[in-house]
Formats: sequence, structure tokens, C-alpha cells
Amino acid sequence: MKIMTKLMLVATVAVSGMSAATAANAAVTVYNTSGIFENGVSFSGTFGVDFALSGFDQISAINLTTSNGTNFDQLSSYGYDFPANGMGPYNLQFSASLNLDQFVTLWFQADHTDFKLNSIVSQALSPTSSFIIDGDSYFIASGSLGAAAGAVPETATWGMMIAGFGLMGAAMRTRRRSTKVSFA
Repeated sequence: MKIMTKLMLVATVAVSGMSAATAANAAVTVYNTSGIFENGVSFSGTFGVDFALSGFDQISAINLTTSNGTNFDQLSSYGYDFPANGMGPYNLQFSASLNLDQFVTLWFQADHTDFKLNSIVSQALSPTSSFIIDGDSYFIASGSLGAAAGAVPETATWGMMIAGFGLMGAAMRTRRRSTKVSFA
């Protein structure tokens, strides 16, 4: 029985380790953005920011769509206006891999160190945000940017947690059964 108890404890530790390993993706913050440009084209979508990384590696999972049907799925450039370090205007320019003559540039207030984005501060997009199509540039009429709500754990995660508690309870309930040997 002692071996069974140890096996249960090992299984519990293994399940706990697997569920903790999935928390590494929690470093990416997903931002929702939407707005309308002065030419009437609206946009909405999401992109992810990993503040632990820098440069192009910081931005991931880009999915911006405009009302004219263009899907912007890649970061083409990023930058900042002065000051070089600290709080100030920062921009991300997104392009469409299937339509290279269209760009969406989003300007917002951010805390940054050179080309490393430390945090996005403002919930409003700057009026200098623009939509470029066929060489014509249209500034934003209104727009917003905000972090998405936190994710709800998947059912598998809940299942592993409950199974872990069950295994711990079973391990604690097992009793030592001693055998008595009697000699005649």
C-alpha cells in the first residue's frame, strides 16, 4: 500500500507540473482596437503584446479587419515620437499580406525604452492614426484601444485541478495496514 500512496503523490505532482507549464503563454496581453477613419472606413480587431520581448518579436497574433474587406495580419513597422525613453507617442503600422498598398497606423500613448514597448497607457487612439489606401492617407475620426478581459480557464484545466485534489485526498485517506505474523 505504501507504493500506491507514493504513486498517487507522484501522479499529483506530475499533473500539477503540466498545468503550471501552460501558464507561460500568459505573458502576452491581447488588445482590442476599433475605430473609424475620416473616409468612412471602419476597423476592428486584436493584436497581442509580450512586454518581456522587444522589437518586432513583441507584437503577435495580429488580426485587424477594415470595413472595405482588408485583413491586416502583419506588423510592417513601429516607432515613437520624442522622447526616446519614457512616456510619449508610439505607433504600430500594420500591413496586409494580400494587399500591399494598404496600411493602418495606430498611434497611442505608451511607456517605452527606445524600441521596446513597456506598457500601453492610453485607451484612446491619437488623431494622427491613419489608414493609407492607394497612396491616399485618411486620419482617424475616432478610435479606442484597450486590453481584453482575462481568459477563463479551459475545462481541461479545471478537470486536472479537481483530479489532483482527488488524488491528494485519496493519498491522505489510505491507511497503513499492518499484517501480524504469529508463530505457533
